[in-house]
Amino acid sequence: MVGSARCRALVSHPLLTEYREVLARPFAANRLAALGVEPPEFIDELFRNALRLPHLVESNVKVRDPKDQIVLETALTGAANFLVTVDKDFEPLVSHPDIGMLEIVSPAGFVARLDAT
Repeated sequence: MVGSARCRALVSHPLLTEYREVLARPFAANRLAALGVEPPEFIDELFRNALRLPHLVESNVKVRDPKDQIVLETALTGAANFLVTVDKDFEPLVSHPDIGMLEIVSPAGFVARLDAT
């Protein structure tokens, strides 16, 4: 679904770097493996099918965890409609006036929105 007509992922170089680091951790790698996906395959698929942003625009909106800032800035720079996450550090931003039309939703909430359209 990463590159489907209904939705398209956005990535930036800093975000791909972060994904590589996170997916190298045993917990994350094991979760992907349970789905039958190896981390390098996931990253390659994402890189091939996502819209790649050449640079990020720094945002004055700050995420509680500074390591998550690149996720928010990727979404805002790419004018994403949704930021799909289970990370609780994004919850305070759900109704922040400076994120524009960006909706921060859970994976289940995102799937429900897709099913409703």
